[in-house]
Amino acid sequence: MLRKITHVLFDLDGTLINTPELVINLFRDYAKSHGKILSKEIEMEVPNFNNMQVGFNKFMDSLNLVDVQIDRPQLMQDMVKQMLAKRYDLIPGAERLVKHLHQHGLHMAIATTNSTRFLTSVRQKLDPFLNDGHYFSHVITADNTGAVLRKPDPQVYHECVKRFKEAPDSCHNVLVVEDSMTGITGAVASGMKTLLINDQKLHLFHTIADKITVICNTFDDFKPESVGLPPYDN
Repeated sequence: MLRKITHVLFDLDGTLINTPELVINLFRDYAKSHGKILSKEIEMEVPNFNNMQVGFNKFMDSLNLVDVQIDRPQLMQDMVKQMLAKRYDLIPGAERLVKHLHQHGLHMAIATTNSTRFLTSVRQKLDPFLNDGHYFSHVITADNTGAVLRKPDPQVYHECVKRFKEAPDSCHNVLVVEDSMTGITGAVASGMKTLLINDQKLHLFHTIADKITVICNTFDDFKPESVGLPPYDN
């Protein structure tokens, strides 16, 4: 018998909004400006970045620009500014699911290891979707947890659950929605139910697939009733 899901935690980047796509395009344009091509390895790694500094350095190392003097800290700051200025779009089907769960009284929050600065910028662009109290009761980021928590640390999700005014009966009553290996690994380790949404690289999850509650290519493929949630009306 399925445990009743009462609370849902959503990842932000790649799950609700198209951040990885924008980062990949930014990296690709920079590589092209130096006569390089963004490697498939880096492109596939972007959704798993849990630390922008580390991810940026991996990208720069992959270009092997040995004959070019580059101020990496300044370049990273410039790229962050470009990212903050971008237009962000919701992942197709995400808004439909969030609204559906909201209509049925599910408690929802966002657990991201991005920064509060980034969250503030995105909120302004997608107002009121990401605002506290609209659909999501709260958002935890890497720098507002009292300690620097980053996925795949399962404590990210437990910390997010602690902030609900109405706590779930157990972790089995919580569903975590993720799109990356980094995220879904932490979600599985948390003991909560898990939903993986990934439309391109499902073969990369074979080592953990049997531990994930539900795997779907897109939100439109997801049937809420498969995890005991109310089905869509149509």
